[in-house]
Amino acid sequence: VISALPIRDLSECELIPIGTGGQGTVYSLLLEGRKFVAKRFRNEKDRRQELISLSKSHRHPNIMNVICRGTRGSEWFLVTEYCKSSLAEELRIRRDNANNRSLEKADFIDWLRQLTNGMKYIHSSQIDFGADIYHGDLKPENTEYRGKRVVKIADFGLSQLIPYSNTLDPKKLSKGTYRYMSPELARGEVEVAYLKKADVWSWAVVVWEMVANRRPHDALDDIQALLQIGKNSIHPPLPNGTIESLENLLRKCWCLEPLYRPDFNKIDKEVDGIIEEISRLDE
Repeated sequence: VISALPIRDLSECELIPIGTGGQGTVYSLLLEGRKFVAKRFRNEKDRRQELISLSKSHRHPNIMNVICRGTRGSEWFLVTEYCKSSLAEELRIRRDNANNRSLEKADFIDWLRQLTNGMKYIHSSQIDFGADIYHGDLKPENTEYRGKRVVKIADFGLSQLIPYSNTLDPKKLSKGTYRYMSPELARGEVEVAYLKKADVWSWAVVVWEMVANRRPHDALDDIQALLQIGKNSIHPPLPNGTIESLENLLRKCWCLEPLYRPDFNKIDKEVDGIIEEISRLDE
């Protein structure tokens, strides 16, 4: 899959820094008059990890599309499509609105369906490397918003290839973002066989944020959130008025025993019913 990606020389392109993360620096650039994003990684391991993960899933409508690999001198880049916003930004705009405006029903339905579709695809696809993929850092900041309500899961920098032999060392796993992290990840006690169930917990926190119109654990700083999630296994409180079917699904996803959290095939079926129920409201 990697070798099938075209290679482009970026030496003549102006790379404009737009962000820096744990794995590298992100730039915007123009190629043939169109705007794209290029990510330069700090080391070969991070570059290969994200390249493999994104290459596997780059043809799904709800996964960030990989365009090519880029070079500039000795530097290597991963070039992806450009999205003008993210779920984090869209939610922030609504929170900062004078009326603290919640998501419209149509937006919530679309975002819920697409976020679920993307994660189901990531988890259900088996790649040519003898491994599955788990995302590892699912949150609104890593979920791009292309416009026309198109949601794309991005930033696979902390993703892991899970060998079918389960030979990963859990102590060497990169951790995601504290507020969206499962208790077992926060404690560093995750079993490799249940890594995907950590994504399920994070998915539920993102959905909660869409419903509650608040940042998770917003009364705590990052370290306090990590300690409370790890020590006391807390999850965000469900807001009043949450429909029962959605509340039940989120509680299942926040089960303290990862084994009993639903996988995304089961989540997908329940989301169908939830969307149907929400669509009938106010009719």
